[in-house]
Amino acid sequence: MTAADVHTNGRRWAGETILVLTLAAVCFGLALHQEADVDLGFHLKTGEHVLRTGTVPQKDIFSYTNSHKDWPLHYWIPDVLMYGVYARWGISGLILAKCVVVALIFLVLYGGIRRLGVVWPLALILVVWALVMARPRFSIRPLLGSQLLLAILAVWWMQARSGRAPAFRFLPVLFMVWANVHAGMVYGVILLGTVCGVEVLKSLVTRVTGAKLVGFAPGRLRSLMVWSGIGVAVSVFIVWVMNPLSVKGLLLPFQFYRSEFFMSVIEEYGHVSFPRDSLFGLMLLGAAGALVLNRRNLDWSELALVGVFGFLAATSVRIIIVFGIVVVPILARNVQEGFGERLTGTRRRMGPGVALASTLAACAALLVGAYAYGTGNRALRPGFGFDARTFPEKAFRFIDDMRPDGEIFNSDMWGGPMILHLYPRYKVFVDGRQEVYEEDFWRRVYFPILAGAPGWDEILERYGVNLALLRNTGQRYGHRISEVMWESPDWVLVYWDDLVSLFARNRDRNRRLLETGYRVVYPDGFDVEAIRSEGRLEEAADELERKVREDPGSWRANLYLAETYLAAERPERAHEIFRGILDRGLMESPVAASFGLGDAFLEAGFPDSALACYRSVRRDARDDLLWRLKEIRALGMLGQDKDAQDLVRGIPEGRGRSDAQSVLARALLDGGRGGAAVRVLEEAVRREPRNPELCYGLGLAYEEAGRPSDAEAAYREALSWKPDFSQALNNLAWILAADARKLEEAGSLAEKAAALVPGDPQVLDTLGWIQYLRGENRAAVTTLAAAVGELGASPGPGSEDIFYHLGAALERTGDQAAAVEAYGRALAIDPEYSLGISALERLGVSPGNR
Repeated sequence: MTAADVHTNGRRWAGETILVLTLAAVCFGLALHQEADVDLGFHLKTGEHVLRTGTVPQKDIFSYTNSHKDWPLHYWIPDVLMYGVYARWGISGLILAKCVVVALIFLVLYGGIRRLGVVWPLALILVVWALVMARPRFSIRPLLGSQLLLAILAVWWMQARSGRAPAFRFLPVLFMVWANVHAGMVYGVILLGTVCGVEVLKSLVTRVTGAKLVGFAPGRLRSLMVWSGIGVAVSVFIVWVMNPLSVKGLLLPFQFYRSEFFMSVIEEYGHVSFPRDSLFGLMLLGAAGALVLNRRNLDWSELALVGVFGFLAATSVRIIIVFGIVVVPILARNVQEGFGERLTGTRRRMGPGVALASTLAACAALLVGAYAYGTGNRALRPGFGFDARTFPEKAFRFIDDMRPDGEIFNSDMWGGPMILHLYPRYKVFVDGRQEVYEEDFWRRVYFPILAGAPGWDEILERYGVNLALLRNTGQRYGHRISEVMWESPDWVLVYWDDLVSLFARNRDRNRRLLETGYRVVYPDGFDVEAIRSEGRLEEAADELERKVREDPGSWRANLYLAETYLAAERPERAHEIFRGILDRGLMESPVAASFGLGDAFLEAGFPDSALACYRSVRRDARDDLLWRLKEIRALGMLGQDKDAQDLVRGIPEGRGRSDAQSVLARALLDGGRGGAAVRVLEEAVRREPRNPELCYGLGLAYEEAGRPSDAEAAYREALSWKPDFSQALNNLAWILAADARKLEEAGSLAEKAAALVPGDPQVLDTLGWIQYLRGENRAAVTTLAAAVGELGASPGPGSEDIFYHLGAALERTGDQAAAVEAYGRALAIDPEYSLGISALERLGVSPGNR
């Protein structure tokens, strides 16, 4: 070897080393994220149990609902290793160990592909492709160990076919380890079974036709079959000796795939979807295309493996990473053989620097594309530790401090974290081990409880449940149990945070817990308008202030508190809280906080600041129409009519367009520009003459513009399309009441509106005033008193008219003292209210001394 050759080889070796280190760094970067897999809890506790007792559990040890059931534990070895790392170095050590395993998987693939003679640019691009495709499934699980062993087998069989692999005797060792790592061993069995079956078929074809087919030599095929069979048989025997139930565990993948129920309820067993899994679809098409283009050297075994694992991955997203590990070496070999000379020639013409830069650019494009089209998981947080969004440690600390007796019902999502933090003091109702809980349990016990179906409480009583730890976003998935418990007098919400709600039975045994209860604020369905209509804004604010003191970092508590103050017409305080949410980054997505802050600015009279808030999160807003409506309102209040109209025109025809025009008109009215509002709504009604909401909005605009006859016509038009439109009925009745000749019609309209929306203070006020105008004084007092009662303890601005009307009716009945009190309450809301001042002066009472 000449000095030049040594120099060239040294440069090649150095370049390859840089590539390998770069690939390892990319693997670390993609796998280095906070742990969000809720199943980690039972894996760690399983490892702890095995080390502490020296036995592999035969029965379920973590739940009180299935403690008598067999547990086919097939992953005890990695659980022991995981717990050992966790006990010594904590969750950070586990995350680093996971990164090492992920790097090993793809370095094994890269090294195996290079040994097949594939050029490094192609090898690197395909391995990064598989890496990005698998990235959302990088969790701390025994499954990763199974995937590492599968990668070793995937590159080994292709090298074994050409005689470059180690001896076949390594197969029994591989399978003996694999059988105690994870049931994913079945994919290794499927791989070897497919290869052996196709190779036997090819040998028969060769004998019959004499055709020479690509594949194993007869002697090597016999060795492959013998040692594969020995490996599987020995591994199953050893598993049976150590834990007979684990043999059943090895068959779990087939059990799940045969069950439509489990395939439908377990997210990771669901079918692929596009564009989320587009990289999988492209790889499947690419592998098929490469096999076709390389048909002269087609290996039937490779074709069969692409078909088998492509089918499995298409039926379950969990298998996508398995598909990538098996298929990438096949794809690489066929592309290299089909286009090898072109690839080599292109690389030489480009030169090493350009080739390296081009390859890295292609890999970077895959990484960026993964995020752009949803293959990457945006929810993963880089760094160390448990992801606080999936491990409700605050709730567990609360339970541990309170130490209530009785069992706890928990959503399956919280089973693993609960085992990690509260076992053995508390066992779980359910967790993520589908092999423990039979289909009948899910159908007849767990899901009926989640749905709040009839008999849910009897099931909980049967299991001795005293508390319920529920997911706060459960309603999004059709889980009504939280709402049902909130409405039940037998249960009380005693704790909540951003993730969970904890309910306790309303019994004396829980007296200490019940002292912390929440009676107004329901976190999984917070409705500030309903709270305002019940007159309980002050109580809600007190509960939320308490929650914020207990948990200053809770985005829900801060957001709900800000919305409560906004509803209570304290925009300055609301603005302060919204700003704090944004400045402290309490919400992962700042959209809701920015929208809330913008609303607070609008209420406080700062539309320019509101507009800046809305525009700051325009790109992140999922509801495009919502931010458009908010921006239109702010622009209307600023008088930027042209920009507002441009936004309106950008909304497709239909309900969204009409809503936008109504919002713009309302903003113009709030800005004292009734004429402009009328023009906007007249154009809208011309476009949609049968839209009752637009006709109603036009009626409001006409009223604001001092055109009552036009308003009357608009309201009548709205009612012609929607006869039970309570607001239009009420407003039309009010306009007609100004004409004594139309009082009868006004009264019938008001009575109809009151029947449609009983308890609405504005509608009751209209009806009571018409009764007053008709001389029905006693009826007027009764109706108006009911309207006042519906206002609650803290009536807001605009309700002074109702108190004035009640005072006028009381004055007519001769109850002067009560009339003075009603007029006084009107002035308490608005000290400058001229009608109230005049009424008191007429009665000889000074407004300042009432």
